[in-house]
Amino acid sequence: MAVQHTRTPPHDTRPREPRIPAGEPGHEGPDREAVRLSIGKLLDHDRRHGPEQVADAALALWRNHAHTTGRVRTPHLATEAEIAQVAGWLLFHADRQGEAHRALLKAAHLARLAGEPGFRSFVLDLLSMHAVETGDVGEAVALADAVLSSSRASPRLHVMAHVRKARAYAIIGERARALREIDQAKVNVLDSVAETDPDWSRWIDLRQVATHETEILARVGHGEAALERLVGTSEAAGTPLQRLTSLVAICGTAARLTAWREVGSTTQEIAVLLPQTPFALPLARFRRMAGRVDRSNAPVALKRLVRHVADGPTALVRA
Repeated sequence: MAVQHTRTPPHDTRPREPRIPAGEPGHEGPDREAVRLSIGKLLDHDRRHGPEQVADAALALWRNHAHTTGRVRTPHLATEAEIAQVAGWLLFHADRQGEAHRALLKAAHLARLAGEPGFRSFVLDLLSMHAVETGDVGEAVALADAVLSSSRASPRLHVMAHVRKARAYAIIGERARALREIDQAKVNVLDSVAETDPDWSRWIDLRQVATHETEILARVGHGEAALERLVGTSEAAGTPLQRLTSLVAICGTAARLTAWREVGSTTQEIAVLLPQTPFALPLARFRRMAGRVDRSNAPVALKRLVRHVADGPTALVRA
């Protein structure tokens, strides 16, 4: 799954559009190229309409190519691994996390059977991303360590492994470890850039690392600095989805700082954007933030506003 450079949301796990990485030498063929054309169409639709509209189509494509019993040729296993990985990516961003996890686990297993260690490391990184999103800190760190231990992983994947570990440690308040890992990622990304890097890895750059650093700062006691960064990126957002994603991050950071006025004004902006951008993942994050506000000492009127906005778009998103 390579990534284009056409869209750069300021605070999201989908910084640019995914495509699939080329397979290991000798594993190409007409079937794999046809599958990539199909995947390209799915991802183009995702760009225009969001993952909720194409996740089921990706699952159907995977089912059509899934092997059942008997011996299977290596190229077919590699092709199925790629489809499972893309399905997992789309399901993740459609906030269908259980299905996403199963698809990515299957992709990693198939990549191992197909003899594609580089691609398997890529999938392990996505599994670590998933573990961070769902709060499974131990799993996120273990998967990132597996990527770091692989000599076949792209150097830029090693950068992301440090980012995943930093995000995981930040979740549990391990400030020193989180900052050490993100600092290592910033150092490594400067050394990892090379003309020989595969196209699909070039989205991993200093700007991407800085995006994750903002989330880490927000969680480890540097909320004011993170909030200032997020406000700047929100103002520079180029699409409604980019702006919504950034506003949700602002809301979460402001809530941690008990900056209730900021939470209220940002929630009102989110309420305007939600009908334009019914994307499941930022909405799920906003709803988690709404739960934290409910349990806080925020003003009652603010709790009602946040809950009203969090509950309001349900029918729209499920439509």
